[in-house]
Formats: sequence, structure tokens, C-alpha cells
Amino acid sequence: MPILDGSVSGLVSFKPSVNISIDGHEATSSCFSEDGRWLAVSHTSGIIQIYRVADGGLSFTLKKQSSQKYPCLSMCFRPTEGLFSTKNVLISVDVGGCIHHWHASSGKLISTIQEPGNEIFSVAHQDTGVLFATAGLDTKVRIYDGLTRKMSLVLDEGDGSSTTGHTNRIFALKWNLNDTDVIMSGGWDKTLQVWDLRIGKSVRSIYGPFLCGSSLDFDMNNERILTGSWRTSEQLQEWDYGTGALIRTILWPQGMDYDKLCKIYSACYGRGMAQELIAAGGNIPNQVSLFHWESGQDKTSMYNAVYTLIKWRC
Repeated sequence: MPILDGSVSGLVSFKPSVNISIDGHEATSSCFSEDGRWLAVSHTSGIIQIYRVADGGLSFTLKKQSSQKYPCLSMCFRPTEGLFSTKNVLISVDVGGCIHHWHASSGKLISTIQEPGNEIFSVAHQDTGVLFATAGLDTKVRIYDGLTRKMSLVLDEGDGSSTTGHTNRIFALKWNLNDTDVIMSGGWDKTLQVWDLRIGKSVRSIYGPFLCGSSLDFDMNNERILTGSWRTSEQLQEWDYGTGALIRTILWPQGMDYDKLCKIYSACYGRGMAQELIAAGGNIPNQVSLFHWESGQDKTSMYNAVYTLIKWRC
């Protein structure tokens, strides 16, 4: 797993600054700590490991109970500013329906929450840290209080006319950057649902994207939505957040298998000095590509199976 170098000026190729080898396993999810010192990586075996970003060395292996070793498809670090004094708290979710809070820099388990009968595929924390959300198999978005870790709201309905909520698995969640009462979700039913916590319903629905991973993002101005679909055409698209209209489809570059185009599992906008870039990757064939945001042209590609991309800054 390469951690990419930061410079984007004149970018022509990937230049890994650190390589992390995960022998015998595929990574299913990954995320950086808020201070950038730690990288959490989950495996198909259900194991989560914490690596040092500085040298790629393994620091901790997070240990679940033997009955809870299910694959983790999504993780996030809790924001460090605001309500919480404890830093480096990692939230992981798994297909066994468990939500684990970990102190990543010590390897200790803080708490476990169970969603009976559910398989959880996505977790997302508000930037403020007040709330976090989960979603998965049962098509519901659950909102939790970040302090008490108690569920406060279940989102599963529309307004009965223009929105209905989800009808199939949810694989992606994204909080609105400017309005903490709004969260967006997407998955197998080819819809994006925009939920307003103040009324507890979906208030907007966008049809089209087929999401099978963490391939949903807002741009920094909260004006555009980026989606990556697991299909061989019209994979990478931008949508107008205000109207729900399709802005453009970004053409996917030909890979090593010239008769095939990548199916996307993960996509995101760059941040900081990398805000001019879009990253997306997937498999069949295995490929991750960087695109110039303004022109939509691909800048460079790397050919490995990609199931997760990390929000990155330069």
C-alpha cells in the first residue's frame, strides 16, 4: 500500500514515499489519523492494524473477540477538535453489525455497539465530532451521539412523493461540510439520498450512481458531488448539489487491458494543495487514476486492485 508523495505540480507519475506490505491479505478500508501520524488498515480477515506513517512500521494490531472477526469495510478517525479530550479514537464497522471504538495509538478497545441483524458497510463522523452515522444491509442510516455513543435517529423514509429512501444496500455516507444537519448516502439502488436530520427524512434523491464502496464526496465549496460507480461506463461523475443535475461524466483512461474499463470502488476530491485533483480506483481491471479537476483529464495511473482511497492533503 503506497502512501503518495504530496507534490501535484507537473504530476506525471505516482511516487510512493512509504510502501506498506500486507502479506496474505487484501486491504478493505484505510484512513489517516487527524494529525497524520497513523494509518489504520483493515484486512479481509477482519484484522485492523495501525501503522506509523513516518516509516511504514506496524505499531498495533487491534484485537476483537474471536466471535467478532468479521471484515471491516469502513473506518474513520474521530475529529480531534471540540468535545473530546482523547485523541486518535478510531471507529470501525463490520459485516457482523458491530461498531468498535478504539484508541488507535495504544491499541485498546474502548467500546462495542451491536446493530442486531444488520451488516454495516459505512461509517462517517461529522467534522464537529458531535454525531456519527452508520449504514449497510438493512437500507437504514443510523445517527449516533458521539459523546454517549447512543443511537439518536434512524433515517429510512422519504417524503412519499419525490423521495422514498433507499431500497437496497448502502455503501457510502458523506456529511455536508457546511450544514451539520444534512448527510448523503448511496449504494446498490442507483440513488443518492440527501437526508435532513431536522425532519428525519430524505429531502432529495438523485438517480444514477451505482455505489459499491466509499465513492461519494463533496467538493470544498459544497457545490458539487463526486460519485464513482462500479460499472464499465459512466463510472466517474460530478453532480450539482443544489439541483441534483449531472454536471459531467469524466472519461476513464484506458488501462493495461485495453478492452476493459475499471469499475470504481472508491473516489474522492483532493484537499489542500491537492484540491485540483480527483482520485478514483477499482478493479476489473485493477487501476487507480488521478484526474485534473478543472479539465477532467487523467494525469497518471497505477495498476493494482483498489478497494479504498484515503482523503489526502498535500
